[in-house]
Amino acid sequence: MSDINAALVHRLLTAAALPHVYHARLPQSVTLPAVTYQEISRTMTGQHGEPSVLTRSRIQITAWAATYEQAYAVGKTIRAALDGERGEWGTGASKTAIHACQITAARSAYEELADLWQYQQDFFITHDG
Repeated sequence: MSDINAALVHRLLTAAALPHVYHARLPQSVTLPAVTYQEISRTMTGQHGEPSVLTRSRIQITAWAATYEQAYAVGKTIRAALDGERGEWGTGASKTAIHACQITAARSAYEELADLWQYQQDFFITHDG
């Protein structure tokens, strides 16, 4: 059984060397820069009449920082670690076969209430499961 979320976190912690990766939202007392991720959608594919064997997840990854330049730099590191990659991500029970990973969109924004910059990227990741 694959776990795309755990496999993605492992990939970001190791290949991108990002020390602070959180699911969906930042904690109140966060060390910057930091990264959040969330699965936006998931579609399954398979042969006609057979169980689904491949999953395509759209995952949004957001780099958070005090300045635009810092958020963008972290975003570039994320893209370099993920875009075009395939193989096995994760470790132990979270090990997941990745068949394709492609960036589909990127945008920046300023979060006024938190006084933080963010650089968001959407990826389509095709994986087992």
